[in-house]
Amino acid sequence: MKPSQLLLLSLAVCFLLTPRQAHACAGCRNPNIPVARLNSITSVAGDVRATVSLTGTTVKTVHRAGCTDINDCGEVPTQPEFRHNQDLYPSELRTMIEVGLTRAIGAEMHIPLRLVRTTIRYTDPTGQPYVPLDADVHHRNETLYGVGDPWLLGRIGGTLRGWWLLARGGLSVTLGGIQPDPFALGERDLRHQHI
Repeated sequence: MKPSQLLLLSLAVCFLLTPRQAHACAGCRNPNIPVARLNSITSVAGDVRATVSLTGTTVKTVHRAGCTDINDCGEVPTQPEFRHNQDLYPSELRTMIEVGLTRAIGAEMHIPLRLVRTTIRYTDPTGQPYVPLDADVHHRNETLYGVGDPWLLGRIGGTLRGWWLLARGGLSVTLGGIQPDPFALGERDLRHQHI
């Protein structure tokens, strides 16, 4: 099989296996945008490269909350079943600086500036607007932004029989504050932040 046919087959399989609807609360994860580049497999010792990339995506999810039977409901506050219709728009402006140490070995630093816009709309099971008793606790219409955790990476790369091979390893430097456990706060019906 030719490399181009293998690539097309891989893309088709990925497309077919991708879920069409999220089954979990997208706001309950920190939306991250993957970064993969193939333009710097090899370098020259002493070379310095700087790259800026802008990426973004959208995540739409719906999940249930409340109780189908109000008389047998363990949720606090007790309220009828309703839906969280959430849209997330994560985007990132990432600056990458690469330094060639040898032809195959290099060092990199990535500095991301992240922005996540979230919107929420609540509906009853029939799709009519609903105002939950704890509307501001779990989700809000808001925009969060700031510098993400920088990455410091070492990399080794080369070519083998026409294939590009690259391995990276490193660490991220935590700059931001740490949010209190959002799941524990949510169980106590206290306002919290997942992102």
